[in-house]
Amino acid sequence: MNKAKPALAVIWLAMLAASSHADAAITAPTFVDFGVKPDRASPNPVLPVGAYYGHANTAPGADGTCNTTACIYQNGLVVGTLSEAINTGGHLHALNSVTDSELSYHADAPGIYIRALDSTAFSLHSIQFKAPYAAEGNPYAGGTPIPENFDPAIHFYEIIGFSSALNPDLTNGDGTHYSNRVAYQTVENGFSGTLALNQDFANVAAVWIHFHGAQSVEDIIEIGAEFKVQIDDIAVDTPTAVPLPAASWILGSGLLGLISIARKNRQPTSR
Repeated sequence: MNKAKPALAVIWLAMLAASSHADAAITAPTFVDFGVKPDRASPNPVLPVGAYYGHANTAPGADGTCNTTACIYQNGLVVGTLSEAINTGGHLHALNSVTDSELSYHADAPGIYIRALDSTAFSLHSIQFKAPYAAEGNPYAGGTPIPENFDPAIHFYEIIGFSSALNPDLTNGDGTHYSNRVAYQTVENGFSGTLALNQDFANVAAVWIHFHGAQSVEDIIEIGAEFKVQIDDIAVDTPTAVPLPAASWILGSGLLGLISIARKNRQPTSR
């Protein structure tokens, strides 16, 4: 028996594993656009209620839906807010329209949380992100003109991508640094337009959007944060395959070496 063959198989399987990604529910480009109202009297099937208290970051039901209360579901994605120990009434707001509905987040929730319905990975490409200056609701925002009380060093949003879909203790952290953080981007308060996410968001299991320093309602109260953002058109795709790391190239070198050994073993020996 050629002892090189089992080793070849092991190395080949390891290389395949390194260059592939986990099975994902998001298998093609799709989006969350929050639907529209069919008419003024009828509910929007995507946003049927006015406020969403559901915790998308905690363990879901068997079908992937939020175990707490209402979350938003569209095209294989779940959108909700986050759980926290003290103020449990944080919620997001539906802005329904017969032409274009949006989701609003302001200073009564710990942020917006996005994951796949089956908790598998996805690639987040872009979001319509609207956070213009408003004297009431969003006074600490840049724009034209720039308000005197706007400080870009502290008045911004954080978008964090995680390697795990369920992260129940995020509001107990500092809002920025987490052991399973794999992607990070900031957005100046005052930005309005299509926000393109950086390449690190090409393979994430969950995404959290929140105002800097306002990772819980308790923190919002403590710092006196005032902010408001509306999001729409969350564009996602299947997760990008993980590039071959350096270790895989080492495995590849080992594979070539074993092939060479196998060839030598097949050569007749001189007598």
